[in-house]
Amino acid sequence: MAVKIYSDVTKKFYDDEAAALKAEEEVKKAQDEKVNRRKQMAETVDEKRKACERTYKAYEKAREEYHNALDKFCKDYGSYHYTMTDKDIEDFFDSSWPWLW
Repeated sequence: MAVKIYSDVTKKFYDDEAAALKAEEEVKKAQDEKVNRRKQMAETVDEKRKACERTYKAYEKAREEYHNALDKFCKDYGSYHYTMTDKDIEDFFDSSWPWLW
């Protein structure tokens, strides 16, 4: 009668304990690598999110300054006229509503 070794980690039977331990070690190593890759990717995503926040804050500040200048101009001189080209309109939609495309 042959004795088999069952691994709770791999959920498989092995001929000897050394083979089972080696397989478990490989599974644990693969899991550790996956955790490390996930951690690195999470750090990358976090850096990109922070960059977006900085960019958005700069955008908000520039937009506020633009609106203040436009408001002052309109109070002093009346209406402000601006002609948008096709490229301006395309850029506006591309930057404002990227989820539509």
